[in-house]
Amino acid sequence: MIQHMIVLQYTCVTNRRESKYFPGRNIVITENGLMKSLSNIEIGERALVMNKENQLIYEPIEDLIHLK
Repeated sequence: MIQHMIVLQYTCVTNRRESKYFPGRNIVITENGLMKSLSNIEIGERALVMNKENQLIYEPIEDLIHLK
């Protein structure tokens, strides 16, 4: 049996210039069970994430921020 756990973290702090990001090669699990790299995910697709209550839920991808 294969078990997957994906934990995503996003931090955006404007006063301390702190950011955390995930490389495009990172893998997420979509709502239909496919495993996709972040570089191939599309806005609106639902991905498995952990909410504030530490529960795994599917949430839509709302934006992709590219580091230059």
